[in-house]
Amino acid sequence: MYAMNCLKEFLTKMQATPHGATNLLDQALVYVTSDSAWGKTHTKTEWPVLLAGKAGGKLKGDGHFNFPNDNLSKVLFTVARLMGSTAADYGLDAGKVTAPLSIT
Repeated sequence: MYAMNCLKEFLTKMQATPHGATNLLDQALVYVTSDSAWGKTHTKTEWPVLLAGKAGGKLKGDGHFNFPNDNLSKVLFTVARLMGSTAADYGLDAGKVTAPLSIT
C-alpha cells in the first residue's frame, strides 16, 4: 500500500507540472510492474503492467495491461520503440522478442 501511495503522489505531481502545452505526465511514460504476477505464490505468468502517461501523444494514456502467457520482454520492447528506439529485438534467450505489442 505504501508503494502505491508513493506512486500516486509521484504521478499526481507529474500531472500538476506544466510542460509545453500539456503537463509532464502527458509527455512521459512511466512503466510500473511487479516482480511476480501474484505475490502470494510468486507466479511467473500474467505480470501486471501499468503504463502511466501518454508518451508525448503516442499512447491514449493510463492503461493497465496483463499479458497472459506472453513474454514480458514485449512490453519493454514496446516502451523502447515508443521512446524512439530502432532496435530490431530486445532480450536474450527465451526472453528475446522481435515484435512490439499493439497497445497504441
